[in-house]
Amino acid sequence: MARRKEKKCIRNGVEYYYDRIYITRDPATGKWKSKVIYAKTEKELKEKRDQLIVKIDSGMNVIDNSTFIQFFHNWLFNVHFVNLKPSTIERYEGVYRNWIKEVSISKSNEKQPNPFANIKLNKLNSITIQNYYNSLYENGVPSATINMINKVMKPGLRYAHQQGLTSKDLGAPLKVPKDITAAKKDSFKVLSLEEQKLFLESIQEHRDKALFITALGTGLRLGEILALKWTDIDFNTSMLTVNKSIKRVAEISQKGRGSSQIIEQLPKNENSIRTIPIPPNVLQEIMQHKKRQDHEKELALNLYQDNNIVFCTEFGKHFDPNNTTKKLNRIYKKIGVEPKGFHCLRHTYATRLFEKNVPVKTVSSLMGHSDIQITLNIYTHVLNETKSNAVDKINNLFEL
Repeated sequence: MARRKEKKCIRNGVEYYYDRIYITRDPATGKWKSKVIYAKTEKELKEKRDQLIVKIDSGMNVIDNSTFIQFFHNWLFNVHFVNLKPSTIERYEGVYRNWIKEVSISKSNEKQPNPFANIKLNKLNSITIQNYYNSLYENGVPSATINMINKVMKPGLRYAHQQGLTSKDLGAPLKVPKDITAAKKDSFKVLSLEEQKLFLESIQEHRDKALFITALGTGLRLGEILALKWTDIDFNTSMLTVNKSIKRVAEISQKGRGSSQIIEQLPKNENSIRTIPIPPNVLQEIMQHKKRQDHEKELALNLYQDNNIVFCTEFGKHFDPNNTTKKLNRIYKKIGVEPKGFHCLRHTYATRLFEKNVPVKTVSSLMGHSDIQITLNIYTHVLNETKSNAVDKINNLFEL
């Protein structure tokens, strides 16, 4: 049981009761660690003492005086980042730097600490954090951004509670403000059949024709298709295996961001590791691409770095994902189509499958979604159209 020593003292000309609560011995020095509490009355002192003892008995660390930002910085870099992919680390570090450590939502755009950055962690409460979220939203910060802030914050707040640094999980009650009156935007962009025809016609002489056709015919994500090795393609069975992805990420440390580089990593989720069939016309295009690549090797001589990459530069290096998207958007503009990005080819692939009445479960598996519900949520509009078309086809069955 914690022992105490109660006294009176004068602070700034005012008499206070105070009590020193001896909490535990330092195993290294054998000295007692303690905490002093102050109150103007004996009754108030007793209440504070009882509250403190309850916290001590519950396992809460009442000695630690770290501010929120001191704790969070240490947790993020030394605990949370340990098991995350480099691309995730880069994204989370950006959220921390721009919205958790400091924030700029004023007209001056000057960065300043967020409202609770320097509050002692054991004094922080959920209301203060919730008010910060609400303030961001009121100042025009999108719900999606606040949701990402919350996604980074919650594990840290849960960890603080698990370590006894807070009396409860401060992240549990937090809510992300959402604008229920905002009009829904299209969740994805797809090439219409006419646009798809124009697109295919426009890339016939393009060096990366096979890359774009493979994307349109397999639905692979940009990072997945750029990571493909020739050993991932089985020409005998017309099957393609996805087991990795590439991404350009910056080197992150507690000192800040370093230079960026293209890295190879695991795909987005476990279900993203998959084997999918290659349509015959796509396989034929890949085979033609292999011949062109072999010719480029001969021309490049010893300048070619043979990393066995399917879609690469003329010297064998990985394509930069951002540059690949830029090339694709230039093609869109050339045919008079609004730039839709690389993911458009993936959505177009799925849409064409649904238009051919391929079951949702099969589409979900081919797309590498972690859950079939994700497929249903993304392609609700397409599925509804498919159902309507099916009903139209059988309408004459009920004519009198």
